[in-house]
Amino acid sequence: MKPGHFVAGIFIALISAFIIPDLGSSGGILMPHVSGPGATFLIFLIQGLQLKGGALREVWTSWRLHAACQIANFVLAPWIFVALERIFGWWIIDDSL
Repeated sequence: MKPGHFVAGIFIALISAFIIPDLGSSGGILMPHVSGPGATFLIFLIQGLQLKGGALREVWTSWRLHAACQIANFVLAPWIFVALERIFGWWIIDDSL
């Protein structure tokens, strides 16, 4: 699939959603509780199948970078937000959260 076709498909889906919103609503004919996860699976599958053979091997060599990104997202960022909340208190986080 060419990248231009995928982008065109996204725009067609958006326009269709504005014209006929009932198709994708809860209980609609497209059954979003089934088609949503299925479409997500297909998108990741198609993107994975388009990878070149050596791409995974090439990515594996930069495992330190990937580990640093994961640590920054799941360890460092929460610590920063907890520290900001402790310093600024109610200005950052609303009680309803």
